[in-house]
Amino acid sequence: WQRGIRTVDTTNGSSYPVAEWALALTLITLRNAGKLFRRLIAGDTGKDMAEIDRMGGILTGKRVGLIGCGHMGQRLIKLLRPFECEIWVHDPYLPQEMAEVLGFLQTSLEKVLTGCDVIVCMAPLTPQTKGMLGRRELDMIRPRTALVNVSRGAIIDSAALIDRLKRGDITAGLDVFDPEQSRPTARYSSCPMSL
Repeated sequence: WQRGIRTVDTTNGSSYPVAEWALALTLITLRNAGKLFRRLIAGDTGKDMAEIDRMGGILTGKRVGLIGCGHMGQRLIKLLRPFECEIWVHDPYLPQEMAEVLGFLQTSLEKVLTGCDVIVCMAPLTPQTKGMLGRRELDMIRPRTALVNVSRGAIIDSAALIDRLKRGDITAGLDVFDPEQSRPTARYSSCPMSL
């Protein structure tokens, strides 16, 4: 201020749009919209479209696990309240008081992966989080789970995720890929359970 230079704090600048997108991606991933959209574009309007919804469909009452709970995660928790979700969070840097204030269970990564119906990855990319969801972790995810990534692509091992998606027992909503500038179409085209 002394030199006439204005500063702006944008700490929460992206928390609202990213949290809203995470919620939207969660809703459409639960309905397996990727597979539905691909079939409709291909002209398939068969009567077995109800099969698309076999992954669980609704968000209300689900157990949602967040991996990372900074400003965006905290905003997402507020957006999830009307859906009456049980929230579990893995974030080793989050003070316990935050869990009490926002009303979630602070727990381990393993418990989030094995116990949640929806998993939303919102962790920042650091040396500690790079590749944190590898083959071992992805294999822990129970069938019928929706996995959403709105953080960074390098947090999830892409090859391991593609292998898991090919099993057809989970869905994934991906906003980011590894490498970040890659075109995911070719790698994920054989995974009808992804969006």
